[in-house]
Amino acid sequence: MAALASIVLGRWPELITGLIREHKLDQWGRLFISLASSYFVGFNAAGGAALIAGHGLLLALGAGMLGGVCSFVFIYVRSPLTKNIPIAIPASVIVQAEASDLTWNKRDEK
Repeated sequence: MAALASIVLGRWPELITGLIREHKLDQWGRLFISLASSYFVGFNAAGGAALIAGHGLLLALGAGMLGGVCSFVFIYVRSPLTKNIPIAIPASVIVQAEASDLTWNKRDEK
């Protein structure tokens, strides 16, 4: 019984690693972190710029939301994981994203 328990418990890391690789959970996790951090940076950059320019808090909040969603959409539409997943995007957001100076910054794997 103890030998069986040690075999089963010893195989958990392999099982978890196999599930992560098989179902692309690591890639989905990276995509989620990329989407969240891009939204955060876009929100703060646009909102902060609006506040520095002397606009009101509500306008800065709106600018931040628009900047965040543009960053989110930029990453979302370029991910191979979301290739066949439809998303409803207002045309104004697409125009804003295409007209903005967003850049695709991919780090080299070492």
